[in-house]
Amino acid sequence: MRPNQAERTRQQPWAAQLGSVDEVLTTLARLFRGATAYPRGRGVWRDDERGGTLLQEEPDFVFSYVAEADLTTNTLSELYRTLSRLGRRANQGEIGVVIDGKYYGITELWRRNQCFWKKKSNRRYMPTA
Repeated sequence: MRPNQAERTRQQPWAAQLGSVDEVLTTLARLFRGATAYPRGRGVWRDDERGGTLLQEEPDFVFSYVAEADLTTNTLSELYRTLSRLGRRANQGEIGVVIDGKYYGITELWRRNQCFWKKKSNRRYMPTA
């Protein structure tokens, strides 16, 4: 099923959002010493909030290899704020982050005064809600 024009407008890629990929690259380089953006991908996802409508998308992928010592509450919080701000700007329903092979889907985009990091033992985890 192909999305109609309203659905395409809703799913504009981050690159169309005036430098969003560049902003993520800059944030990751500042926090973790470097990052690389790969060419845009192609995908389809099911929007359960719209009756299971299938939506086509062209996601952007940005990678950063990070030393474990650099994954602090402060650096993860700053990354989360950046991704949330860009996700709101691009009208994204979810932003995905993979840390140590585990996918974290960020669906609750950051608002001021929101607590968003959980800590278990010595490992830090992305928020789940």
